Amino acid sequence: MEFQLPSLPISLSIFFVLLIIVRRLFTSKPNHVGPEFPTPSRLPFIGNFHHLVGKQPHHALRDLARKHGNVMKLQLGQVDQIIISSREGAQQVLKEQDANFAFRPEITAAKIIAYGQSDIAFSNGNYWRQLRKICVMELLGSKRVKSFASLRKEKVGRLMSDVSYAAAIGKPVNLGERLNELTNSIVVQASFGRSCPQQKKFMQILKEVIKMSSGFSVGDLFPSLKVVDVLTGFSAQLIKYHKKLDVILDEIIKEHQMNRDRGEQEDLIDVLLRLKDEGNLEVPISFGNIKAVAIDMFAGGTDTTASLIEWAMSELMLRPSTLERAQKEVRARSYGG
Repeated sequence: MEFQLPSLPISLSIFFVLLIIVRRLFTSKPNHVGPEFPTPSRLPFIGNFHHLVGKQPHHALRDLARKHGNVMKLQLGQVDQIIISSREGAQQVLKEQDANFAFRPEITAAKIIAYGQSDIAFSNGNYWRQLRKICVMELLGSKRVKSFASLRKEKVGRLMSDVSYAAAIGKPVNLGERLNELTNSIVVQASFGRSCPQQKKFMQILKEVIKMSSGFSVGDLFPSLKVVDVLTGFSAQLIKYHKKLDVILDEIIKEHQMNRDRGEQEDLIDVLLRLKDEGNLEVPISFGNIKAVAIDMFAGGTDTTASLIEWAMSELMLRPSTLERAQKEVRARSYGG
């Protein structure tokens, strides 16, 4: 009788099952220390994933909180998560005890894209506290934000003129697309101090990165199966995007180093380069750290801002009285009335 090898999917399935069994047999479970939290019913291996299926995640978590309370524990794959659903709990975690909750888990996408999680969103410890201080004192302080007021006014005025002209000739406007262009343009100029020839390419790559990062990574939720991200090409795709972003950011930093003595207004890249060269930071920063922070600024200041504005304007259109009141307020601020 001829012996036939099983197909690749079957072989992989058998391999993963054996891997899980071996891990459970030879990995001792630590003694539980700490408070117990309400936990919805769980299933073997996947934990509480089934509670999130078929709904938007924030809706599913809201429904679970109504049943199990504002503090509950979910097991997502092999990772335990504590879910805080109340305003008071969020204030405790994010403000009053933020130092005790300043730990960020290792995320595959963040490790690859953000230079080993050295950005603002996913870094830890003293380095994270230092970045937060730099943001408050240097990058996002009121003085620096006000210094870009003329830039914002110019870009918004141009958009308003385009929309007004389109309305006059009866031409439809894709507001979401135009708002994305607006926020991208403002963030690029505030960060780089000038137009970026590769702005469009940079933003396209970043959108793909955000899309991938928002998806499902086996290794993040099943740490014992990180090899799956390699076999499926998930990690390789992120590495490819990272290299493309790195080339663009390298060119931008080199340009800033060459033009730093021209007496122009400092942009965000100039500030980070200055702090790096001064050497007065508790935790020294590298060019990789600067690139990671720059990526954060784009990811957090472009698409999310445009989506928020579009959502707010949609809500105003549904509430004419609120829209009228907002229009009066804007006109009063603009013309000093």
